[in-house]
Amino acid sequence: MVRPRMSNVTSSASLSTRFSVWFKSFPLVTRTVMSICCVLYIAGLLFGTFNGPACLQPIRVIYQYQVWRLFTAAWLHSGILHILLNMMAFYPMGTHVERSIGSLQFAYLIVLFDLLGNLMFCLIAFAAFKNPISVYPDFMLQCAVGLSGVIFGLLVVQINLSSSSTQSVFGFFTVPAQYYPWVLLVVLQFLMPGVSFLGHLCGILCGYAYVFGWLHLVMPSAARLNAMESSRWLGWLVVKDGYISNPSLGGLSNGARQAASSFSLRGLLPVWGSASPSSAPFAGVGHTTGSGSPSSAAFANNHRPLPPPQRPNTSSPPPASSNNTGPPQFPGTGHVLG
Repeated sequence: MVRPRMSNVTSSASLSTRFSVWFKSFPLVTRTVMSICCVLYIAGLLFGTFNGPACLQPIRVIYQYQVWRLFTAAWLHSGILHILLNMMAFYPMGTHVERSIGSLQFAYLIVLFDLLGNLMFCLIAFAAFKNPISVYPDFMLQCAVGLSGVIFGLLVVQINLSSSSTQSVFGFFTVPAQYYPWVLLVVLQFLMPGVSFLGHLCGILCGYAYVFGWLHLVMPSAARLNAMESSRWLGWLVVKDGYISNPSLGGLSNGARQAASSFSLRGLLPVWGSASPSSAPFAGVGHTTGSGSPSSAAFANNHRPLPPPQRPNTSSPPPASSNNTGPPQFPGTGHVLG
């Protein structure tokens, strides 16, 4: 009788230890966001839901000035399936993006996508409500919650940091990576009509606004991020396990630190070269809220849009040159988060 009990205790301890090790392997901000969402969901089950006074409802934001809803809605979820899908989509995506741009900029980006996406949601809802041709009040009355809008924005950023040229849609078929967020937007709406189409759409638009550099006026420069990390009031944070320091060269690192190249704005979709296909995590579903003055050159460096990855041309080897006595040049290599 004693041995089975000891075996159960050992198995339980081993399982909890393995979960702890797995969870602590995530970067700091990624696991903090997941913890906040899970704690708030469990608190809602125990003490009653917070969704009513905290969801994104444009009519209350605009006419009753309940502006806190612009921030709080993303951290709440409407059910176990809702939060489960969102967290499953967020943790690999958040891990990839946070390790590429640093923890501080990643945390700022989440808050920015949250506020900007929800503000965009309210403006579109108000425009539809005041449409002189045909009044559409449904968006104004929606009560949306969930991190899905932020996830869709991060999905656009992840695709631009990745070297993959195709993405898999739930394992059924693949699409070019630059079209993946739009295809996913339509497929999710078809499979789950109750999700917030406008919330997801606003998240995608926020993501493209970031990668095209349209948010550079509200994004902190690399020098500012480095100064903040070196400050006394953030010293306790940068020494935490899992904290990713701000990379140089405009916030990019590893495979994401590539030479800048042009984007095609046709259809608001980036265009880049081909690479080996790779699948990507699907975005979460459910109702969403879905120093001195630097020089102009330094400003452009610190705020340039995320460049698409470039892969070297391997069709023919470069001609050897006997006059080249300098060190060999290696093209930057990227990585794809599986």
